[in-house]
Amino acid sequence: GAMAARLGTMRVSEQIDALEVMGVDPKQYLVAPRLLAAIITVPLLCAVFDFIAMVGAHLLCINLLGLDEAIFWDKIQLWIKPSDITQGLIKSAVFGVTFAAICTNKGFNAKGGAKGVGEATNEGVVNSMVMVIVLNFFLTNLIRFYFAVTE
Repeated sequence: GAMAARLGTMRVSEQIDALEVMGVDPKQYLVAPRLLAAIITVPLLCAVFDFIAMVGAHLLCINLLGLDEAIFWDKIQLWIKPSDITQGLIKSAVFGVTFAAICTNKGFNAKGGAKGVGEATNEGVVNSMVMVIVLNFFLTNLIRFYFAVTE
């Protein structure tokens, strides 16, 4: 959303046009870094929050429920495979670049002043979320097919 708002504001205030007049490719200057940032940062955030979830599960199971620590780690190894982590990181990179691509496109093509920027931002967020849901379905099935993930 913020990417669409920022680029939309730049579009309606003619800052993107100014870049073009100066001979700067605005897509290379404004869009490419955002796509690259999404490919890198979204999987990093995913890894950080996977770790936080593991710490939270550990604290809950050991401290609140009184589960033996050896049993906790045994069950973690039983139910969570390294391929689960890898698949999550791959999917998060795809989702991140999808979100960034849609939002930057909507913002880059915004028209009509502040109202147009708001509409572009809203469309970017809604379209991104729908696309992430659709991609999740296809990526999950693709990963299950190619990596023969069994239940």
